[in-house]
Amino acid sequence: METFDNQSALNERVKEPVIHISLNPSPQDELTEGQLASLAAEFMEKFGYGRQPYLVYLHTDIDRKHLHIVSHRVRNDGQKIDYYREAHRAMAICREMEQKYGLHPPGKSDTRQEIAALRKVDYPAGDVKEQVKRTARTLIERYNVRSLPELNTLLELYNIRIDEVKGVQNGEAYHGLLYGALNDAGQRVGTPFKSSRLGETFG
Repeated sequence: METFDNQSALNERVKEPVIHISLNPSPQDELTEGQLASLAAEFMEKFGYGRQPYLVYLHTDIDRKHLHIVSHRVRNDGQKIDYYREAHRAMAICREMEQKYGLHPPGKSDTRQEIAALRKVDYPAGDVKEQVKRTARTLIERYNVRSLPELNTLLELYNIRIDEVKGVQNGEAYHGLLYGALNDAGQRVGTPFKSSRLGETFG
């Protein structure tokens, strides 16, 4: 935390200085801790964070070993690492490494087929609420994510983003989630929907 606080102080204009990444190898790939560490290091190098401070944590709370990586978007010279469409780049690197090392894509075959059948939300096509609801529900139910940034990394591949809203209104605190559509440039389009309008799963 001390290291990250010092790194943040180099450029306080960066609103989201810390990045969280989850790497989830398939249970079919029996990898040692050393191999997992090597894969994490190679991923971070390809991702542009190889020279950044980062922490890799091995997690075994679900049916497979997986890695959580936390790093910093501010370099030692105070410059911000470009994080435009980070999720897309991360997924492309994972697919590349799977092919390079002969690893299995994570997840059950029926899950992969269902995910592959999903389409990005297409705002001009209309009925945006139903598009967001259908795609987000499938991803939420099929993937085991542990944080909102991790979920957004997944949803942004399909032109969806969740924003957390907190505040006080009429003396009462409120805390909720807004689901909205993105265009292919990752920019918000249209009016977001409260999670309560989509159903209990979404809150």
